[in-house]
Amino acid sequence: MYDPAVRRTQIYLEEEQSRRLYEIAAAQGKSTAAVVRDAVNRYLSEAETSPEQNPLWEFVGSVKNLPRDAAEDHDQDLYGGED
Repeated sequence: MYDPAVRRTQIYLEEEQSRRLYEIAAAQGKSTAAVVRDAVNRYLSEAETSPEQNPLWEFVGSVKNLPRDAAEDHDQDLYGGED
């Protein structure tokens, strides 16, 4: 079946990955291509998460009175030593 919106892509899988992919596809009654597309869609939606959605983002700017060069010389500020 030809669908101009779908592109054929060749990938290399490890033997175990391939075996598990076929098992999952069979259990779900889907083609392996459909299972791979589902997995890629999930991965892409996670990868598109903006940095602001990361829980660590709330800490940005929360520490006050840092030296102006804190980003460059953080080891010096944290551990001391020679300037």
